[in-house]
Amino acid sequence: MDWILDFYNYRVVAQYLPEFASGLGSTAWISLVALVIALTVGTIVALMRMSHNPLLWRPAAGYVQVIRSTPLLIQIYLIYFTLPALPLLDRRLDELEGGIIALGLNAGAFMSEIIRAGIESISKGQIEGAQSVGMTYLQRMRHVVLPQAFARVASPLLGQTPY
Repeated sequence: MDWILDFYNYRVVAQYLPEFASGLGSTAWISLVALVIALTVGTIVALMRMSHNPLLWRPAAGYVQVIRSTPLLIQIYLIYFTLPALPLLDRRLDELEGGIIALGLNAGAFMSEIIRAGIESISKGQIEGAQSVGMTYLQRMRHVVLPQAFARVASPLLGQTPY
């Protein structure tokens, strides 16, 4: 292994260290924004999948199935080339916006299954206790179920973080 050290030019690394630091900062920022999108999308889709209304759970199940069944590169291409064609946007997405949206939507599908499993792991007694004190569905989810569910699935969610 010493021969690698003899041929490696450390001056090049030192010369481009500011660019490496800038790239590391950009990667961290993109990952953070994609993580916020993924957690938001994942939570909404998980709640939709748990609904008894077929108008909610069927599109959510379809979204999860399509995203989990296609490669990320295909999703990036589709988002980059099709979103600008929609009448909602009068401009073309740049590469950074398209990449962040694609990463967020991709990770959101995977995170929705993790979050749904966390919600389903909460015992019925917790939900019945919240009902007995008069909490509405949204209050139960916000104050009782989701905090416990996110505590249980924190490590799998971090493992699924887009980077």
